[in-house]
Amino acid sequence: MITVVGLGCSPEDLSKGAEKAVLSGAKVLLRTGDTPVSEGVRALGVPFETLDYIYGKSRNFDTLNKNLAEIGRAVQ
Repeated sequence: MITVVGLGCSPEDLSKGAEKAVLSGAKVLLRTGDTPVSEGVRALGVPFETLDYIYGKSRNFDTLNKNLAEIGRAVQ
């Protein structure tokens, strides 16, 4: 099962529900590590991977979203 959680834009945006999901023990994938909110996840002590490499191979946001969806299907 995949749980998609909106993390916001800054570490302070991390809601209690999002924090609970991140701390659940499930594998954590961040769309990008190039935002301040990744520091909020890091501060929780949770290991995570980023999907930044997908940005580099995507021509635009449409292909980015398609490529991210493919990764999501592979994770299941």
